[in-house]
This record gives sequence, C-alpha cells and structure tokens, in this order.
Amino acid sequence: MNRRELILGGSALVLSAGLARAQESGEHHHHDASASPLAKAAADCVTNGDACLQHCLEALGAGDTSLAACAKAVVEMSTVNSALARLAVSRSSRLPAMAKIAVDASRACEAECRKHQDKHAVCKACADSCAQVVREAGAVAG
Repeated sequence: MNRRELILGGSALVLSAGLARAQESGEHHHHDASASPLAKAAADCVTNGDACLQHCLEALGAGDTSLAACAKAVVEMSTVNSALARLAVSRSSRLPAMAKIAVDASRACEAECRKHQDKHAVCKACADSCAQVVREAGAVAG
C-alpha cells in the first residue's frame, strides 16, 4: 500500500465519524421515511467498511498483500457511501445521481470482499452491507 492509499484510508475513517454525527442530527430533524433506509444502509456500509479496511491495513502491515485490492475497493466505496448518506439525510436533488455511483462502487467492493468472506468475517460483513446499499440505492437511482 502506498502513501496515497494510506491517506485515503485515513480520510475515509474521518469521514465516517462525521457522517455518523450528521446522520444523527439529520434524523432528529428530518423524519423522511424514504431517505432513512438509504442513509442507514450507506452509514452501516461505511462502518463495516471501516472495520474491513482496518483488517486489510493490519494484513498489509504484516506483509500480506492479498487484501490490497480489497482495501482499495473499501476506500472507494466508503468515500462514495459517506456522500450518499449525507445526501440522503438532506434529501438532496443530487441523490439519484450519487445513488448510481454508489451502486457501482458498492458492487465493486462487494465483489472484492466476497473473495475473502470465508476467511475474514469483516470482509463478509462489508460485502453484506454493500449488497444492502446496492438494493437501497438501486431503488433511488432508478
């Protein structure tokens, strides 16, 4: 893993913490039932992605490069789904466009994590949450 990927991974972790706070405050003020399942799915996916990414980084640090592609897919998915959750909470007009991107990123991450799901529980949890985003975001993307 190079320096750029490490920085992106750290940025994803920071974004997920901010997302949780934004989602909590948004759900207290906006009880829009149509945005809530999507925002929750995206936030859950970011949370599960954080655990998966941490596992991948530990493996990479120990010299195991078999999870490098998984880490990259998680960083991309997490970045997109952080934005998706925020747009869902705020009921943004850009939500359908971001939902299309989220479906693509989540499918790619799910596919990569499924390769490791039998060996790593965090990869399975991430893949399962990505599948949920694909379902929820697919309905919004049209």
